[in-house]
Amino acid sequence: TSVSEAPPRLLVRSKDGVELFSVSPRDNVKEKKRSWLLKGATTLQVIHPDGSRACFHKPSVGIVMCPLDGDGESVSPFLKDSQGVQMLATSPKGSYLVTWERQQENQPNNLKVWNATTGEFLHGFVQKNLKRDGWPYLHWTHDE
Repeated sequence: TSVSEAPPRLLVRSKDGVELFSVSPRDNVKEKKRSWLLKGATTLQVIHPDGSRACFHKPSVGIVMCPLDGDGESVSPFLKDSQGVQMLATSPKGSYLVTWERQQENQPNNLKVWNATTGEFLHGFVQKNLKRDGWPYLHWTHDE
């Protein structure tokens, strides 16, 4: 009995949006399956470790989540009040998301941990400065 594997999928981000390509070694180059996952500008993306979904930052909306095996696009914010997010990461098993945004007077906790399934805010920390080469600032054990 042979187990069929799903073809590799690639996310391609451009100024027009995010496209999802399914690529199979057996496919003819001209016949690659291609679909718009999300239209419009995005600034960040993170793919869930199991490949089932991805989160993107849409500047006017915030963090949105898109299933990679679903239809259409998500335009609803997944994380509440996340328009200002500048960095995004996931934990090793994909249970949590971590975001960073510039500090604001009314929200001093700008490094935030979220439930990656529900989008619920779990905890915040103060992190005044960001160095991209040090991101993510929270590190997880392999088993979370």
